[in-house]
Amino acid sequence: MVPGAEQIINPGPRRPVTGLTAAWSVDHSAVGATVRRILDMGGNAFDAGVAGALTECAVSPHLTCLAGALTGLLYVARTGEYHQLESTGTMPEGLPAFSPLPSQGARSVASIPGSIAGLQALHERFGTLPWAELCADAIAWSEEGHLVSSFEYGVLVEYQSVITASPAGRALFRPGGLPVNVGERLRNPAFAQTLCQLAEIGPEHMISGDWARAFVEQANRIGWRITLADMAVPARWLQPLRFNHRGHEIVAPAPPQMSGVMSALALGIMRHQQVESGGYLTADHLFHLSHALRHAFQQCVYIGDPDVCGYDWAPLLDDAMQAQFARLLNGLRPKIDLTRHTALRGPVGDLPLGFTNAIGEPTPHDAAAFGPRSGSCELSIVDAQGNWLQLMTTCAAGGIPGQVIGGVPMHGSAYGFSALQPVFHAKFVSGVRARGVVGHTFILEDGKPRMGLGTPGAPCLVVPQILSNMLDFGLDPQAAIDAPRCSMMDDQESFVAEDRISSDAVSGLAAMGVRMRAMAGLEWHTGSIQACWREGDRLAATTDPRRTGVAGGHLA
Repeated sequence: MVPGAEQIINPGPRRPVTGLTAAWSVDHSAVGATVRRILDMGGNAFDAGVAGALTECAVSPHLTCLAGALTGLLYVARTGEYHQLESTGTMPEGLPAFSPLPSQGARSVASIPGSIAGLQALHERFGTLPWAELCADAIAWSEEGHLVSSFEYGVLVEYQSVITASPAGRALFRPGGLPVNVGERLRNPAFAQTLCQLAEIGPEHMISGDWARAFVEQANRIGWRITLADMAVPARWLQPLRFNHRGHEIVAPAPPQMSGVMSALALGIMRHQQVESGGYLTADHLFHLSHALRHAFQQCVYIGDPDVCGYDWAPLLDDAMQAQFARLLNGLRPKIDLTRHTALRGPVGDLPLGFTNAIGEPTPHDAAAFGPRSGSCELSIVDAQGNWLQLMTTCAAGGIPGQVIGGVPMHGSAYGFSALQPVFHAKFVSGVRARGVVGHTFILEDGKPRMGLGTPGAPCLVVPQILSNMLDFGLDPQAAIDAPRCSMMDDQESFVAEDRISSDAVSGLAAMGVRMRAMAGLEWHTGSIQACWREGDRLAATTDPRRTGVAGGHLA
């Protein structure tokens, strides 16, 4: 372990780290130490990603787990090729939705884990170090325990109805009947034992071995009639989406992820609206942005697994179609002042009414804002050879909600089963990948990544805003990440935004008939961008002020 790696990092202002020959941006200081150690050993970015993801599951049980989902976007320097990795939780063949927590709604759905199969696929195809070596830090952190931050404490309180729904969950997260306080160690020796078995046996321990059998037995015990054969769902390799915006080539996830198509469409609409002409964070900008996000979202909810769904999304990338959408949305701008009308509908600039978390703070979790609560962690890693990895692990798409198997806590899947379910849409067919919103993204220069970024927290809404901040308005990466974020427009002609919007912009929106509602100035549910980029022949990295991320690298 690197001394000081367990230091508690709180949300707050961040500064880029520059002049690097290898770089990383991750969601926890312990993960940064793991990435550094693996790269120091001679491992590549993909080795560091596997080890970092395992460590993340050990030190961030409030956000991710090994029974969730894993997705990635890769650039392999030796071949110049880009790859998309999909290893999300899946549904067993023919079984209806099941949950031991019906009161939790969509978050309570059980599904087959995908994370470990994804790590297996990444290591087998691109790893160079022994699998057991990549497990070592996660084992140590699980045995020793990590220090709980104020951020982790708040998230665990917010999610306590799920994480403490079983005796094993209460024993892990509320030992002695009380939550682990800020600054205290949260230990998970059972997970350390599972990781030791993973190190010795390999990923098959959780796919067809003893852990998998324990998972199936517990599922059957509580009424979910799966079999061991259901656990063997291999990861899928795909060709990512490529599109252009203002002379920049962009690589993003292709379906079943909807974020790449949505980013391309939203950016294309705003390009034809000349969104930059009205000034940054003005009423005009926010009006166009919120409407473009909504329209792009509405078009992309038809996307699904291409092995099942034949929705032809290619026209959404067509410049002429994007121009037509822009003309339609421009027609929504009122010709007269609607301030009085807006005032009669309710106050502007107010907090979202009726939505508070478990500790009484306002949150943006209405249908118009940032979607269902979920935990995820993004890693951005570039090694000295130029290999680049954006990787996300999440507890939002796998496992049995409320259960803990072999020290692996599970939140379940935020899946819906209606064809137009807004975010995560699954089919009751084994191996089918659910539509998701993962937003890994590369911005290219001469065919190679100039910048890689990704985020949890509704990436399909956040990533287009970050890209627009940089490519439409010319903000530098840190300013683009720090800037206020907003949701898409809702059916009531309102949207939610972080409360750093000027009063002139709020009044201007009201004159257009739009109510802007405020949330916290740096709201963690809007995500946590992890980003690396090139500055000449050196690298730079930074992270988001909204969560507990750290950036680092090897100095030249």
